[in-house]
Amino acid sequence: MVLGEARRRMSGAVGSPDSVLVVGSSHDVRTLAARLDEEFAVSFVSDREDVVEGATENGLDARFAAFDDGQDLRALDLDVDAALVAADRDRTNLLLTQQLRTALGVSNLVVRVNDPSREEMFAALDVETICPSDVLTPEISGLIRDSV
Repeated sequence: MVLGEARRRMSGAVGSPDSVLVVGSSHDVRTLAARLDEEFAVSFVSDREDVVEGATENGLDARFAAFDDGQDLRALDLDVDAALVAADRDRTNLLLTQQLRTALGVSNLVVRVNDPSREEMFAALDVETICPSDVLTPEISGLIRDSV
């Protein structure tokens, strides 16, 4: 299961954190936050009100913050041991990663990289990266092979 792989990579990257911040814009990231909440104390932040509303309805500690300049994220004054940054755009993930590291002092970061050609740029920031196409391709290939 792809989310299980992400959970294992998160656990391996951050050691044994108590609290994890999940930052993202989509329903799949909200679902990942809910599953991580089974193992960690998760706070979820999104720049989409509908995603925050859905997360809150599912019992997550969810908050809204605009991702344009990081000011809203800093204003939340969160104290977390680790963070998963998974916005829809790599440019946004880069900004959020820098804000979390500098303004909130989060040192353990896992970042979703949407374009595999940008993984090296994020690796230079001393963060763990996960690229959906890298994780999904072997899973999908196996399913296709097994269904024939």
